[in-house]
Amino acid sequence: MKPTKQSRIFIAFLTLLLLPGLYAGVMGITHVRNYNQPLLFFIILVVPGFITGYYLFKFLKPYAKFNKKQLAWLWLFRMFMMLGLAGIFFGAGGYINKSFSCLVYQENCVVVNKTEVGAIHRRRPGANYLFVRLKGSIERLNVSSAYWAGISTGDRIPVQIYESKLGFDFIELKDEQ
Repeated sequence: MKPTKQSRIFIAFLTLLLLPGLYAGVMGITHVRNYNQPLLFFIILVVPGFITGYYLFKFLKPYAKFNKKQLAWLWLFRMFMMLGLAGIFFGAGGYINKSFSCLVYQENCVVVNKTEVGAIHRRRPGANYLFVRLKGSIERLNVSSAYWAGISTGDRIPVQIYESKLGFDFIELKDEQ
């Protein structure tokens, strides 16, 4: 049995949905580095994306006819849709959270310590942390490696605290791009 035009369009749609979803997910992850509750933010946005992708696939599947080879790989296309929508939800959620945020506090903070955590056999990527004294307490900030290399202990860096109407407050470094 030859693949029908409907099934080819359906598979192309699912494959193309994955690419912007992965891009949006990666962009969302880069902006969530210094959130107060990054794991909760991730779960609240990604889980509904997965669930929506699963049920949208179930809804759209009857409209396309598949041959035996395509049926064997159907789980992969379902994962494409789930990952794509999860990434889109996460990227859009990060953008919306940032849009509904306002600057509430700004201070030049002293860098108390800095640490670099190296990558461990591809299981955990490396990270660069600056520990700053902010409002009397020590805060850990995740920064880029280029910014981390240019800062020394005892330097003053401009720190901005944003409060979001959605409840996911975050800290931003003014100098880091």
